[in-house]
Amino acid sequence: MTELTDKQKDILKFLREFMNENGYPPTVKEIMAKFNFASPTAVTTHLTALEKKGFVKKNGNRARGSVPINGNKNYDIVYIPLLTNEVKSGLLMDITNETFALPKSIAQDERNFLLKVIDDSMIGAHIKEGDMVLVNPNNIEPDNGDIVVAKIQNNINEEIIIKRFFKEKDDIKFVSENKNYPPIKNEEISIIGKVVGLIRLKV
Repeated sequence: MTELTDKQKDILKFLREFMNENGYPPTVKEIMAKFNFASPTAVTTHLTALEKKGFVKKNGNRARGSVPINGNKNYDIVYIPLLTNEVKSGLLMDITNETFALPKSIAQDERNFLLKVIDDSMIGAHIKEGDMVLVNPNNIEPDNGDIVVAKIQNNINEEIIIKRFFKEKDDIKFVSENKNYPPIKNEEISIIGKVVGLIRLKV
């Protein structure tokens, strides 16, 4: 592998530290902010050089797709899609075209997906607006108290909710972690999956 410039060494160090701390690599914007670059072109030029020299693995145009190669640690990277909270033909739509590189220890299963939180209804569970929840779509039989993602039918409208699941006899309800949001029950609801993780991006 070719010797690195001082700036490339600094960027590689930042990539590794960010990856170790967060479990996923930084975006071009975050690298720009860290090193006070004036444009994303400077970042991509350095990342391309690091890739050619064998220190970074880039994966197309995926968000957070520049993963540092560390000979002392195998991250076993899995690429997890970020889906929208919109519904079309009964399915979640992936119109964001974003994929996040996560260590398998965090992603857990390559069939899992990420969903962005759009309200504060689960703030009591430390799930904030703008966070991303990691969802296991194969787990649709949750236990009481589990946090789930579900599709709710309201007249002609459908929406995606993130709530705690509770079943008492024949009564199923979905409860927020915010007193300003009443429980939802006696609705046409189908569970999409169980929340198994949380990703909070640094601002």
